Amino acid sequence: MNATASGQISGEITVEIAGEILKPGVYKLPAGSRIDDLLVTAGSFSVGADGVWTDKYLNRAAKLTDRQKVYIPSSNQQSSAPGAKNSRGDQTVSGNFTSDSNVLININTASAAELDSLPGIGPVYGQSIIEHRPYSNVDELLSKGALKPSVYQKVKDLVTVY
Repeated sequence: MNATASGQISGEITVEIAGEILKPGVYKLPAGSRIDDLLVTAGSFSVGADGVWTDKYLNRAAKLTDRQKVYIPSSNQQSSAPGAKNSRGDQTVSGNFTSDSNVLININTASAAELDSLPGIGPVYGQSIIEHRPYSNVDELLSKGALKPSVYQKVKDLVTVY
C-alpha cells in the first residue's frame, strides 16, 4: 500500500469509538467503511447505551473518515446538543436530547429548506453548502469556500456533520 501526503496508508483509515460500546478503542478499518462496520468491529453497544438516541441520531450507514471519533452516549447522559463536536478536526457523535429543538442540522444531509432555516443562510448559501459536500468537519464550510467567515460564525454552533 502507498502512503499519502497525510501519512495515511491508502486504503485504510484509523477511527476511534468510545462511550457505551463493548470494546471501545482505536481501530484500523478499510477506507470506505461505515459506522456500522465500526460497531461490528467494536462488539456493538453495551447494555447502558441510549437506544432511543442511537435509533434516532446515529446513521449507521454513514461513511467514516480518517481520524474520526464516534461517541455512543449512555441512557442516563444529558446533553443539550447532538451530533459532531468539532475539536482539532476530531468528530464526536454524542449527546442525549430532550427535544427536537436542540437538534443540530447535518450539513452533509440537510435539504435546502433545512439549511435556509439557519441564520444568515438563504438560497445562495444553502446551495453553496450542498455543492461543497461532503464535509468531514464543520470547519470545512470555511476551508472549502462554502461560506464567508461572517456567516460561518453565525451557524458554526448550529450545524454538525453527523
